Amino acid sequence: MITLPPPVFSTRWRDADISVFAADFSSPLTPAMAASVLSAEEMERAERFHFPDDRERWIRSRALLRLSLADRLNATAASLTFQLSTRGKPRLPGHPGCHFNLSHSGDMVAVAIRPGPVGIDIERRRDNLPVVSLAAHAFLPDEAAAIRTAAHPHALFYQLWTAKEAVMKCTGLGMCLPPGEISVSSQNGAPSLATCSGGGSFSVLSLPVANNYSLAVAVLTGSTAPAHLHVSVPA
Repeated sequence: MITLPPPVFSTRWRDADISVFAADFSSPLTPAMAASVLSAEEMERAERFHFPDDRERWIRSRALLRLSLADRLNATAASLTFQLSTRGKPRLPGHPGCHFNLSHSGDMVAVAIRPGPVGIDIERRRDNLPVVSLAAHAFLPDEAAAIRTAAHPHALFYQLWTAKEAVMKCTGLGMCLPPGEISVSSQNGAPSLATCSGGGSFSVLSLPVANNYSLAVAVLTGSTAPAHLHVSVPA
């Protein structure tokens, strides 16, 4: 029986179990082991990857999600069946109290599971990313200005980006909700709150994990998120 490998980082926050796993060759979960718990449809999707390393990371990431959910539900990973919501977000029929989200970047996979809506994003930081011009194009004016004048602009950019994407994923809208329509307020130097002008609010957890990765988690804390957000950012 294939068991969930130990995470490189884990924590519990606002009823969410948050875990980060290695998805490269250092993982004890081999590609063959991971593939054995996936569905035929997931394996078909895996075969669309051109590069073997990308294919293996994707297979591991899906298996890690299944193993995490199976551990939570006392089920077998291969027996889980996913359905897509009308907005394309995966869910588990028969388990309405089990919400989850998956993110992967570089060699890391992040999984969040909780009783209510949740979004998670992990990003490997790239020091050569043109964060000032990207922020000017995609972020709110005050956010772009803060990044332009920050002592560590890359760190601030990734804090904001992961927080925004976690909120987008929590709503189920994904990139249909532009990052420029979200702002993120901070407490003690880290994103902590998101609110919707049309009703609905989010709490945000933001922190660095592993080596050179940024992680953010968003949970819905009030009403249902509307299609457009106005979320409150860092000084």
